Amino acid sequence: MSFPNIASTARAAYLDKWLSTRSYITLHEPTSGDKDCFLSLKISPSSQQYPHLYRWLKHIASYKSQFPALKAASDGSEISSLKEALAKLPQADSDAKAEEAGDETDEEFTLSGDDETPEQEMERLEQERKRQEELKMKSKPKKVAMSTVVFDINVLRVRTDLKNLDKEVRKIEMDGLRWGVSKFVGVAYGIQKLRIEMVIEDEKVSTNDLQKDIMSITEEISQEEIDDDEIDDEYVLKRVPYVQSVEIASFQKY
Repeated sequence: MSFPNIASTARAAYLDKWLSTRSYITLHEPTSGDKDCFLSLKISPSSQQYPHLYRWLKHIASYKSQFPALKAASDGSEISSLKEALAKLPQADSDAKAEEAGDETDEEFTLSGDDETPEQEMERLEQERKRQEELKMKSKPKKVAMSTVVFDINVLRVRTDLKNLDKEVRKIEMDGLRWGVSKFVGVAYGIQKLRIEMVIEDEKVSTNDLQKDIMSITEEISQEEIDDDEIDDEYVLKRVPYVQSVEIASFQKY
């Protein structure tokens, strides 16, 4: 089966799609199938509408002097499939266009005003592909860097209400901060500490600032409790610091 004449946009579009994943009609080198397809082409494709067909045609044109020596592909099933698919498509867009296409010569392939060599055309198409990929990458939403952090909060007083401390800590709000689970962990001699988990956006939340905010939390106690706990004179006030220290127990980025 010979190659059907390619004189319609439907056949040109199909061949362009076929060549979008191939350097040649079949295999990785020019064969007689490329020659037959080249000679059957009755239209001059534009690089904008049919970039892959245009690239292939410019390249195969450089082999015209070698056409007689080109060998057939060892496996003809793929090229037969292409011929059958093209034959099922309209031969021409209209009778007038078909007649006009039939008058065209296939002895020379030229594009008006286009002096690009096949190598220059392939380089231009590659640059355009890279430009499109860069635009696609820029349009993708930026991935937000997140971390899971666990704080160990040690209290200043033995009789500190850890449940109330947990509530006070959760009152701290920041853009990019989400509090998680918490629990009380034994330290020694009946003393406990508050362990609390959080998820933060790395660019928005500073763990140093968060530690300072927690350290600034105070509680209100009676003079009797102050005397019993033997708190230093500088703390003999109605409100005293809640927290002794805030330590990072774990920090995991994801």
